[in-house]
Amino acid sequence: MRSPLRSEKCTAWAWRLPSWLAAATFSAGWRSRRATWTASHAILKATKVEGIYDADPNLVKDATMFDKITYLEFLKRGLKVMDSTAISLCRDNSLPIVIFNLNKSGNIRRVVTGEKVGSLVMA
Repeated sequence: MRSPLRSEKCTAWAWRLPSWLAAATFSAGWRSRRATWTASHAILKATKVEGIYDADPNLVKDATMFDKITYLEFLKRGLKVMDSTAISLCRDNSLPIVIFNLNKSGNIRRVVTGEKVGSLVMA
């Protein structure tokens, strides 16, 4: 595994993982392109909440979490977890996105080992 790369423009880190699970933790469009350039198999988006909700769960008490959602539904609903450019780039390159809570202990290990954590965006 290579050393982490850090961009001066953001605080996201990317690791070139083994071919069975190359991943990146990016959210903006150019970061999604980097994930496709590095032959990543998924985007891992770490957040402060458990996954994707129909409304901000910190503000709306009865917000509903999506376990799985399509790229198109994500874009139609105008969800704010990631920008639309990143979602479109991931859709165009068939790159699934896992959105999970970074503050919950062990979540990074769980998501990298393939356990169901957070929300999944895919076709």
